[in-house]
Amino acid sequence: MKIKRVEFTSDGHAVVAYFVYCPACERAHRFITENGVDPKHFWSFDGDLENPTFEPSLLVTGGFEGGEVCHSYLRDGEWEFLPDSTHGEVGKFQMVDFPDGYRV
Repeated sequence: MKIKRVEFTSDGHAVVAYFVYCPACERAHRFITENGVDPKHFWSFDGDLENPTFEPSLLVTGGFEGGEVCHSYLRDGEWEFLPDSTHGEVGKFQMVDFPDGYRV
């Protein structure tokens, strides 16, 4: 499985997020597509579960060993890691499945 939809509530508001496994960080990244908590903070999603596109870019900081940064786009099922990412990967990579037993 390459993408997982999760629905939850935060402060009594509905939130829908899609988790995708990042091969560069070796962990899941989250794209919130419906955000009742903060309606200005969400990503557009084209609805394609096989080759998804989320806009705008995703910037993940903190929570990494050594304070790494992952800045990327996910378009048509392909990651594009941007040069300001600190994990060492730059360029385009196909989406990968979640590892067996991985939980989000």
